[in-house]
Amino acid sequence: MAHEDNIYGFHPADSTTRPMWLPVAASQTLARGDAVYLSTGTVMIAIAGNATLCGAMAAPSVSADANTLVPVFADPATIFYGMMDADSSSVVANTEADLIGTTGAMMIDADASTVDHFKMIRADPDDTTTSAYAKWLFTINKHDRAQID
Repeated sequence: MAHEDNIYGFHPADSTTRPMWLPVAASQTLARGDAVYLSTGTVMIAIAGNATLCGAMAAPSVSADANTLVPVFADPATIFYGMMDADSSSVVANTEADLIGTTGAMMIDADASTVDHFKMIRADPDDTTTSAYAKWLFTINKHDRAQID
């Protein structure tokens, strides 16, 4: 798939990955593919400064009541794909990267490794670009459900 066909957000590389149903915090606007974290046991939209992540939304949820169950790809072993926000030619496998963006437009920050949200696996073999929006495979490095690194 060419980079212009990619969508924002984070999605499992394996199309058979099943989501977990987790309670959401009140009044969250969550798009499919948004990174989320757990706060007092409920799903909230992640931001660049979050120390850990729980996974990525499997479906949108807008202003649901507190504790409504929402689908989240939350298995710590899940391999995701996502887009880089900038030139990814200097990114290599087994390095770490951060989250950037807001709901509906989350990406991998190719230029930052401060919080180290993601452990990069490799560039998508079907995406030969190294420009902005190149697709990469990764795992969540600092997972709410299981610390990997």
